[in-house]
Amino acid sequence: VFHSLLKAHTMEARAIVRQAMAILTPAVPARMEDGHQMLTHWTRKIIVEEGHTVPQLVHILHLIVQHFRVYYPVRHHLVQHMISAMQRLGFTPSVTIEQRKLAVDLAEVVIKWELQRIKDQLPDSDAEAVAGGEGTSGGAVKRALSLEASSSSAVTAPGGGGGGVGGGAGAAAAAAAGPDAKRFRTATGAPSAVSLFRKRV
Repeated sequence: VFHSLLKAHTMEARAIVRQAMAILTPAVPARMEDGHQMLTHWTRKIIVEEGHTVPQLVHILHLIVQHFRVYYPVRHHLVQHMISAMQRLGFTPSVTIEQRKLAVDLAEVVIKWELQRIKDQLPDSDAEAVAGGEGTSGGAVKRALSLEASSSSAVTAPGGGGGGVGGGAGAAAAAAAGPDAKRFRTATGAPSAVSLFRKRV
């Protein structure tokens, strides 16, 4: 039955076939011991043997897009065929807008599969460490911004002592900024207020 539905790509039966496939496709690996193997075998067989017809190719690829989570464990057997189909559907002048959209959907499925693979291989502790590192970097940049703002205001603020007062406040702010300001300059690639102040002096 599954094989017959995979080959049923006629326009008249499209709605009924897609409803049946939506029910049957997730059940194949769940109800059969070698369900993923059968899923891969029949899908690849039809793509290779009958994929030269665009309606049949679109029908199979639409099934993969709709059930990309079901095909995730056997993605290695399908990615090469999907990339070839993307090139065929995306860069052929005679294809329709719907078929071009399917090529974009295939690219999105490949990206989702890769992100899921990275997520499965990344331990929870590493994920928490990465999140903690991002928070620390953000705090360092914020501190550097506030310190450099203080330095800029000290340089431009009027006072009775003139340049001596401004220079003393700017030097104190530069000393307080320390490695945070250096990291901020490295991250942004722009000169900081501390370096500009040194140039003016």
